[in-house]
Amino acid sequence: MSMQRIVSGVRRVPTLLLVDDRRTNLLCLKLLLEPEGYRLLTASSGAAALGTLRTDHVDLVILDVMMPGLDGIEVAERMRASPTTAGAPILFVTAAPDEVGRFSQRDREDVATLPKPVDGDNLRKLVTRLLLLRDEREERKAR
Repeated sequence: MSMQRIVSGVRRVPTLLLVDDRRTNLLCLKLLLEPEGYRLLTASSGAAALGTLRTDHVDLVILDVMMPGLDGIEVAERMRASPTTAGAPILFVTAAPDEVGRFSQRDREDVATLPKPVDGDNLRKLVTRLLLLRDEREERKAR
């Protein structure tokens, strides 16, 4: 399946930022999502994720919650506080789903949670849903 989007008349492949402090988890996410044709960026810490978000356009962030240093909730709060990343959908991937309750904007339609271990079908469905929501929001803004 080719997940190209048309933005301002130009075809563009969605960019996903995968954030997890465990290399094996990043590899698992990459293996599940690469066949879908996305452009995948990775970060192994919250600080690295924020750095990537400052330099690259990202359509969706897949974010581990429990990481040393800046955890996933802190990264998400900082994303929402920044005008350039406030609208990026967030998919929390976590072994402790209750931790997502700390995120002040957890009830937004562009925020989802996926428990670990990750089920590939559910991951792909949530990614597709979140990207479609983002596209619909961008289309409404353009009108």
